[in-house]
Amino acid sequence: MKPIEILKRGLLKLRNQVQQWKSELEAKLKAGQPVSDADVDWLDGDGNLIDEEWVVEILDNASQGT
Repeated sequence: MKPIEILKRGLLKLRNQVQQWKSELEAKLKAGQPVSDADVDWLDGDGNLIDEEWVVEILDNASQGT
């Protein structure tokens, strides 16, 4: 298995691990229910996978020569 495929699988696993909690918190926020500061920090930090997705995308493009 290529290293990029390992990274993609890891990202998918990470995404699956955070998805349920992230969905619950976002639903609370949308409904105007209070969430703790720690939960808001988590959504902005560990729950936000945009940086990880960006890195994997760049590495994938580089491995394909594009």
